[in-house]
Amino acid sequence: MCAANAFLQIPVQPPCTLVLDPPLNDDEFEKLSEQTEFAIVERQSDGTLLIGELNGAMANSASSEINCQFSSISKRSGAASNSAHIARAGFTARAAIRDSESMSNDRFILTGRMIRLIPLEASHADFLAAASETGDAELYRWSPVPRGAAEAAKYIATALAWQQAGTAVPFAIVRAADDAVIGSTRFWNIERWAWPEGHPRHERTDPDVCEIGYTWFSQDAIRTGANTEAKLLMLTHAFEVWQVLRVCLHTDARNQRSRAAIERIGGKFEGILRAHRMAADFTPRDSARYSIVAAEWPEVKERLADRMAARLDRFGSLRPRC
Repeated sequence: MCAANAFLQIPVQPPCTLVLDPPLNDDEFEKLSEQTEFAIVERQSDGTLLIGELNGAMANSASSEINCQFSSISKRSGAASNSAHIARAGFTARAAIRDSESMSNDRFILTGRMIRLIPLEASHADFLAAASETGDAELYRWSPVPRGAAEAAKYIATALAWQQAGTAVPFAIVRAADDAVIGSTRFWNIERWAWPEGHPRHERTDPDVCEIGYTWFSQDAIRTGANTEAKLLMLTHAFEVWQVLRVCLHTDARNQRSRAAIERIGGKFEGILRAHRMAADFTPRDSARYSIVAAEWPEVKERLADRMAARLDRFGSLRPRC
C-alpha cells in the first residue's frame, strides 16, 4: 500500500508511461492518483499507467514526487526513454529513469537506504554552502569544496555546464532521515568511444568509461556510511545501467584518508600522475590514480554491500549527528 511518508522523486518529462510490477490494486491506484502531481490519464489491465501533463504549479517542472513505497526504478530493456519499470520489494542500489537519450539532459535519481543522489540544480547553492560550513579547513584541505553561497553558485554553474556538454552528471547528496543536503558528487570525464560499425558497442549512447569525483560531505556525514552508499549507488549505475568498461577515481597523492577509502572499496592503484591537475591549494597536484574495471565489479559490489550491511546492523539508518 502507498504511504505518504515514503517517496521517490521521478524525473520524467510527461507524457510518459510507468509500468508497475505487480500492477496496482484499486486502493493503491486511488491513493497514487490523489498524492501525485501527475495527471494520470489511464490505467490499463497490464498495470501500465499513462501519465499526462503535470498539474498546476508543477507544469513547468522537470520532476515530481510520487508518494508511494516504490523502492526501485530502472529503464526496461528495449523500452522507450520515457518508460520505466517500478518494483516495490526490497533494497536496491539502482533507481534511474532516463528523460532523454541525450547525455546533456541525463537526469536521474539514485536512491539508497541512507541517502539519495538527486540532480544538482542552481537552487542547491544555499544548501551546499550550509553543508560546507560545518567542515573545518583540515577536512577540506585536499578537495575543491565551495565555501559560501557565491562559491557554491559558481561551483554548480560549472558542473551544469559540464553536464550540458555531455561530460558530467552532478548530484547533490541528500540524507534520507531528514532530507538535508550533506554534500555533492558527480560522474565526470565521461567518454564515448567511436566503436566501428558491426561492433556490439557501435552506436551506443551510454558512456564507455567515466570517473567518479568531486565528492565531499558535511562534517556530520563523515564516517556515517554515506560515502560507502554513494559509491555503491554510482558504481552500480555505471556498471549495470550504463555498462561501462572502467570507472576511474583520482585523489591528491597527499590525501592519505581518501586513498585509503578508495582502496577499501576495491579501487586498484595504477600509479601517480605528476602535475596532473591544479590542487585545492593552487599548486600543481600529483594525483593518485585508481580504477575499477567491469570484470572486477562483482567483487567490489559484494565488498560494498557487506560494508553497508555491517553499517546498518550496527547503527541503523543514517541520522543527523548532534
